[in-house]
Amino acid sequence: MVKGIHSYASYRGLHQLRLVWHLLQYAGFRALREYARETVESTRAAEEMVFRVTGRRIENVKALEIGPGQLPRQSAYFSCKNEVIGIDLDVIAQSFDVKGYWRMWRQNGSIRVAKTLGRKALGYDRAFRRGLKEELALKKLPKTPILHMDASQINFPNASFDFVYSFDVFYSIPEPQRALKEVARVLKPGGCAYISLRLFTSENGSMDIRVTSGNRSNIPYWSHLRPQYQQLIVPSSYANGLSSADWTRLLDSIMPGAYLKFEPWHKNLERLRAALAEIRTAGELHQYTDEELLSQQLYVVWQKPPVGSQL
Repeated sequence: MVKGIHSYASYRGLHQLRLVWHLLQYAGFRALREYARETVESTRAAEEMVFRVTGRRIENVKALEIGPGQLPRQSAYFSCKNEVIGIDLDVIAQSFDVKGYWRMWRQNGSIRVAKTLGRKALGYDRAFRRGLKEELALKKLPKTPILHMDASQINFPNASFDFVYSFDVFYSIPEPQRALKEVARVLKPGGCAYISLRLFTSENGSMDIRVTSGNRSNIPYWSHLRPQYQQLIVPSSYANGLSSADWTRLLDSIMPGAYLKFEPWHKNLERLRAALAEIRTAGELHQYTDEELLSQQLYVVWQKPPVGSQL
């Protein structure tokens, strides 16, 4: 754990809160409906990737989600056919729970509480939930129990789960090697893990909301990797800064044989290529490969070897 960090999602102070409030206030509810659709599509794609790699369907299993966050996204999808438990470093206050918000304030700080209440006050959560119910053809979203727990110290016995998954969390874990070992430990032999994470070297690896939302103003490309522009970046959460090569080495050592897929940008790829060419001409970013800079996501699928395996 990085000293002083009690909530990866609230790493910065009031300036970051103003950015979040501005984006929430002017975000259209049509965009939230689109976000719900994309959430279901990406989760379904993850499920299919697990099946293609391992041959296992994620149905009627006991599953653990690492870092579900404040909204029911992937947990709502997988809870339709499975028993799902979530763990998060943030306290998750479900519905109107005064004690829950009090615990959130004490554990995660006032910025986390303000972000959550701001979303709810603007109707963001309600609109997203409505869109998610429509996408999943549900009258009511399943309620997933979410425990306050550090992914680097999972308080479950060995071989507790058939499926462990995490979406866009592992880049914010200060000690990812410990978390990966915990995933391997709590998986049953033959069980599967799915992890997606944003790459720090990607163009939006800065974790600045203005960059990730496309409302970047005058922030130059890859500012977080260019010393003369780093002061412009206001990260919305902690990032461990691991490179593609770091992740590959780490996964090879803890989850040997894991399937890794580096996903390139699909939107604005040509614009990014042109910007990168100009930056390289100026003598910058030569320590990174094109793949590192032009990829945005890493997808990992691993099946724990069965008992008696030589792996």
